[in-house]
Amino acid sequence: MDPGDRLTILFPAQSGAKAVVSLAEGGDVMVRALDGATFTSDVDRLLIEHRAVPAPRYEIQIPRAAPWVEIQVGGHRVLLQRSGRIITGVAPDAQGRYRLVLSGSTP
Repeated sequence: MDPGDRLTILFPAQSGAKAVVSLAEGGDVMVRALDGATFTSDVDRLLIEHRAVPAPRYEIQIPRAAPWVEIQVGGHRVLLQRSGRIITGVAPDAQGRYRLVLSGSTP
């Protein structure tokens, strides 16, 4: 999905759900559900809801050059990418990926 000037990726609060977020050189945001999910897109918004899986997992790639991509869980921001800069309460792993728990609370 093209992130445009501003994109918000929305997840409902999901007990046990996890996402691995990384920056990529491409131009599109890519979200992959490893355990099945439904995706609903709108202008500047992508809503992701899991199917009946106890601990859904996601992989998210955000273009490094995107001006603004925000990930929200249950209405709370858990990650913001602004022009290549990541703002989150989670430190990157050795490969530069951010491992988020999609619990609905701010990290």
